[in-house]
Amino acid sequence: MSLNSPYIGHVNKETIDNLVVFEEQNERNDIPLSEIKTTGRNLLMDLAMKEISSKFLVNRSNPLNVEDFVGYIMNETNDKIVVFGDYVQRYDIPKSKIYNVGSNVILNMNDAEFLTYEVNNYTSLPK
Repeated sequence: MSLNSPYIGHVNKETIDNLVVFEEQNERNDIPLSEIKTTGRNLLMDLAMKEISSKFLVNRSNPLNVEDFVGYIMNETNDKIVVFGDYVQRYDIPKSKIYNVGSNVILNMNDAEFLTYEVNNYTSLPK
């Protein structure tokens, strides 16, 4: 809820420092937890809807800011892994930027660097 709207959208994901909220109009807001005031099952904010959108609106197709799942490994070469994410996104990530932990791969980079490895998903897979 905002100051002028009884319904902003629904919480899609909670990370350590923010909530990812998907609006009815197919928009996405990454809202810092410090801006949220919780009451019962509703989340309240001391901002009008226009202020929320101007401060926290992000491209909905950006990867979610999470510490866990970003996609599935679809291919592996000597020097990179190919990861298919949500919304038909593909990332060719150098192995120098990953940690192997059991059956999981942990990326050693921030979100901005991760986005630099996005490639056209119709490009042939590396051999």
